[in-house]
Amino acid sequence: RFSLYSQLLAASHRIPLSSLHVTLKGSYLPFSNQPNSIMGTATEKEEIRRLFDPSEDICTQNIPRSELIIYNPKKQTSELQMTCETRPFPFRDTGTLVIHLHGACHGNGKLNSNAKASYGIYLGPGSRYNTEELLPSSLPQTSTCADVYGLAHALEIVKNIAKDDARLERVKIATDSRFLIQAMTEWMNMWIEHKGFTPQGRPVAHFETLRNLHDSLNYLESAEGGYEVQFWHVPREMNKEAYALAYAALDDV
Repeated sequence: RFSLYSQLLAASHRIPLSSLHVTLKGSYLPFSNQPNSIMGTATEKEEIRRLFDPSEDICTQNIPRSELIIYNPKKQTSELQMTCETRPFPFRDTGTLVIHLHGACHGNGKLNSNAKASYGIYLGPGSRYNTEELLPSSLPQTSTCADVYGLAHALEIVKNIAKDDARLERVKIATDSRFLIQAMTEWMNMWIEHKGFTPQGRPVAHFETLRNLHDSLNYLESAEGGYEVQFWHVPREMNKEAYALAYAALDDV
């Protein structure tokens, strides 16, 4: 049903679990509080690709955060509210799709333990697309890995929705994972150029999976795909529904 997710999962099954753990332990998981020389980020003047910030977008900067997202019960998806020069009062943008994603883990990063990871995907109250899923035991049980595979699942949901929604043009993926956002908006081209390593020679965790996701995003954004896909960093309190779904999966274990 979820082809990209299934392909990534199948690829992981061809790698011994011990190798995945070694790769995770010895690989580089950069975070935003590290210097730019280490991360290899875009220059300050360069517009960061795929990054959505409603406070800087002319169509959404005047909408209160609490009113930005509105649920469409007919489609069972969430959409943005916005304004424009010709329509100064807030209106529903039926061409947008907002997906919230959160990766969670009990015992995060503890190798050879009983750690379990999961992700939650939220599209609105009671939406048939809402998802709570445990990571297979063959994968590293970390919240970062859960974010990565949760994104793969979310992109398959986007593709399934797009089949029946001719108006869909813009996708906003909201997450509180800085790693996932910066990987998809800033770092991937640099990592690809260095064949899965940072400029300092450290291997990047989950590189092959991230590259496959990057390729899938490139296709969605191409002329053939025709969509704009952007990532939106939200605080945990704005991602509580996806958070709850992720931990509901862990509570069921």
